[in-house]
Amino acid sequence: MGGTTGTYSLRCPAYIGGGLEPRTGYQPPSGLPHSAKASGAVGGSFPRPPPQRNGEMLRITAKVLEEMFDHCKEEREKTGNEACGYLAGKNGLITRAFQIPNDAQSPTFYEMNSGGQLKCQKEIRLEGLEHLANYHSHVATQAYPSKRDIDNATQTQEYFDGYYVVVTLENSMPQAKAFIIRDGSVLQEEDLIPE
Repeated sequence: MGGTTGTYSLRCPAYIGGGLEPRTGYQPPSGLPHSAKASGAVGGSFPRPPPQRNGEMLRITAKVLEEMFDHCKEEREKTGNEACGYLAGKNGLITRAFQIPNDAQSPTFYEMNSGGQLKCQKEIRLEGLEHLANYHSHVATQAYPSKRDIDNATQTQEYFDGYYVVVTLENSMPQAKAFIIRDGSVLQEEDLIPE
């Protein structure tokens, strides 16, 4: 599947070429059926619990939250389309936003540009940061993952187990919420409030 050029939807992530390999050896916690398979997940794997966050909520600096909002508003004003990117930091605190082109060029869904993803992954590694979240905007709907968003997150959960941030632009003031999505379900929802 794929290479490191061209465009990939989240179903064919650039992570494959970016040095991140699927997790192996996962054993489902007791109480989960061993025959359970993740609906549509890459390779059909056992359902996995959400990542351990030591009871901490995802946090973001005010500067980075504003940068993300500005990117989303600018993309809507220039093209009418959804914006997307990565959020990175350490210990659950987002300190960097990385803009990635939306190859779908659509107001209702996004496909992160594979070259943009690889570039951002390299920068994140070089800066010693963690890739904490993917973000994208909804230009005219609420800050909640669409069915397509949930399906895409499920299909890439073997490669990325962080948060999914949705920015809504449906009102005059943008708002952001962070979600943990696993095995076709939204398991956790948090307001993303600046520190």
